[in-house]
Amino acid sequence: MYRWYSPYHYYQHHPAYRNFPAVDTTILEGSVSGFQILLQQSQVLLKSLENREFAKQLIETAQKGHQQQVDQMIQNIPGFTSRANIQYTPTGIRFLLLLPTTTETIENPDCCSMSLELKWGT
Repeated sequence: MYRWYSPYHYYQHHPAYRNFPAVDTTILEGSVSGFQILLQQSQVLLKSLENREFAKQLIETAQKGHQQQVDQMIQNIPGFTSRANIQYTPTGIRFLLLLPTTTETIENPDCCSMSLELKWGT
């Protein structure tokens, strides 16, 4: 009877034997603060999209392929200050929300992002 033999021996790494740096939650705390701002901004955006006339105009503009006008419509929403990367298809729209670069309370405005994907067709 033949027995399979592996010439390679695998050393298992146990996390208990690793040296980790000291825990610093400063960056995470900043990300949490930034994300809370994005949550508020997403509420402003969603409230505007609930407006039937605004939503109709946004969809029609997007279906015509006018990216700059779509971007302008979103940036002109009262109270909406986030940077937004907007992509759309015939069936929906995707918003990637980023913190404004002028946020004084957040040290790193690129600390977090929020993605919203909304369907508007079949």
